[in-house]
Parts: sequence; structure tokens; C-alpha cells
Amino acid sequence: GVRLVGSEMCIRDRARADLRDLGAEGVELRWMDVSGNAVLESTEGLNPASWQSIDESPEQSGDQRILRLVSGDRKRFFRLR
Repeated sequence: GVRLVGSEMCIRDRARADLRDLGAEGVELRWMDVSGNAVLESTEGLNPASWQSIDESPEQSGDQRILRLVSGDRKRFFRLR
């Protein structure tokens, strides 16, 4: 399943995504995207990292984006760009 390592991600002090563990259902990521240009990426490892855009489209609620990802057997790291 998904292993939650921390509850938020800070990227260069500009963008922040909150991560919530949904148990067997997966994880939920929320972030503010005032410009509408933020791109969520993931990678399975950090040495070396191979960042890929997330294919799923987030829900929009004003300037906030919400994405729920289903649990899997692999570990993933996320970043906003």
C-alpha cells in the first residue's frame, strides 16, 4: 500500500502540497494554484530521480487543486513544478 512519509511537501518555499493518507483508498494531495500553471510530478526513486507528470487531472475548487491517487505497491515521491 501507500506509505505516508510526512503530511506536506514544501517546494522552494513557493508551493506547498498537503498530503493526506486515505488508508486502503490511497492518498489525497491538495495544493493552491493561483496561476493555474502548477504541474504535479512523481518519481519512484530519488537517486537518480526520473520525474514524470501525473496523468490524472485534479478536481478544482477555486484556486485549490485536489487529487486522489489509488494505493499501489510502489513507493512514489511527489513535487510541484
